[in-house]
Amino acid sequence: MLHAFKPGGWVGATTALCLLAVAGSTAVADGPGWDFTPFVELGQSYSDNIALNPRGDEDGDFATTLEARIGAVRQGAQSRLNADYRFLGVAVWSEGEQNGFHQLRSNGAVEVVPDRFAIEASASYDQRQRSRSGVSGDLINLGVDRFDVFDLQISPVYTQTFGNTASTELRYTFGLVDYDDSAVRDNSSTRHQVRAELRSGPAFSLIGWELTFNRSETDFDDGVKTTLQTAEALARWQYSPRLNFIAAVGRDDNTFEQELTRSGPSGNSWRTGVEWAPSARTSGEAFFGERFFGRTFGARLDHRLRHGRVFADYSEDVRTVNVRSRFFAGQQIDPDLDPDLIDDEDLPDVFSGVYLSRSLSIGMTVNRPRSNLTARIFRNERDFDLTRGDETGQGLRLDAGWQWMPRTRLFGDLRLERRTFADARDRTDNLFTTRLGVGRQLGPKLEASLDYLYRQRNSSGGGSAFDYRENRITAAIARSF
Repeated sequence: MLHAFKPGGWVGATTALCLLAVAGSTAVADGPGWDFTPFVELGQSYSDNIALNPRGDEDGDFATTLEARIGAVRQGAQSRLNADYRFLGVAVWSEGEQNGFHQLRSNGAVEVVPDRFAIEASASYDQRQRSRSGVSGDLINLGVDRFDVFDLQISPVYTQTFGNTASTELRYTFGLVDYDDSAVRDNSSTRHQVRAELRSGPAFSLIGWELTFNRSETDFDDGVKTTLQTAEALARWQYSPRLNFIAAVGRDDNTFEQELTRSGPSGNSWRTGVEWAPSARTSGEAFFGERFFGRTFGARLDHRLRHGRVFADYSEDVRTVNVRSRFFAGQQIDPDLDPDLIDDEDLPDVFSGVYLSRSLSIGMTVNRPRSNLTARIFRNERDFDLTRGDETGQGLRLDAGWQWMPRTRLFGDLRLERRTFADARDRTDNLFTTRLGVGRQLGPKLEASLDYLYRQRNSSGGGSAFDYRENRITAAIARSF
């Protein structure tokens, strides 16, 4: 956790403020190309279990919050920038604890040579939980084992088209993940990634092809080094404008310390599948094949409704903990509008190395003039090394809103999740969270809200030591500018 008065915590905050200062000075120079959205909210909460203690040891308390946020958007002929900086101050009354949290999410791009060379960059400063088995609270709760993380990516990109014959893209990415906590600082890392693509152009109307190469080297501060490298040649038979068949062969050449399977970390690969687009609003693809870790599958389906979208996705891949982007293309993420950007809040524990990820997500979103609904079910499986084992997380998420009256909106959400743990195989957690609230527009840029939150965790391990419940009510008033 970033405490407001700890000097080390101001590193990320200073970075965020410097970026905003640069953006502001550029805005003055460029004039009306910038769009700023300041926002302030004052909230008062009461929780009957502010530290999420086990049942029987609940401790109720009041908490006052102050949130200040500024978003900046710049869209030029050869550049773009989206930045969102947020400060959240939390004061817990009886405990006398005051915390300040700084969060930054930004991305941008500059087209140095039009249609040929560009530089893309992303940065975030945020908080995350150390372990999935700890207390799963938010920034108001006390006792949550959280810390600060700074994430940076810079990518020069070169593209070129060779008439109707082919096109290529060359991308280098430098990534940095820095944990602002001595207990996990050795898990900070730097990453160097090279990706090259060469694909056929319109001249290949019947049989298309793609050549791809991807190599990522991650160096953790504790001395662990991980290399993930794949190369693939793919052929695409364009059977019809709506149906393509694909076949590919490739090679994985990886280096990491732990074993994901009883075989080595490298080997030949192949896959075959179909790409299907029966209409302008529907698309999908599916494949099966073989990689060094065994048989592999993948599928995706996307259908646009008149007022929403239905989607499904299943993927398998080898990942490192620190290769995970929380960046977004815009200012505030509204989970009611874009379910792709909803995080399942099921990050792996912080460690150095790799794991095999299997991820399934199925959901839908509906947006009408007076109401919206997002529903999503997910399942994540992570296979670590043979000694550590594997873990799963699966659940359901619902978000809804309804414009009850012209200036009054009702909103709510529901979370159901079941977790198992690699380091505690005799333990299974069931988590339940629900929130109901009402927001009232008091003026053109002034809004008041009242909401009720209930969360509960039941665990099969450790008796009742991991069980908790919380009831919380929050009143807030917000002003945008």
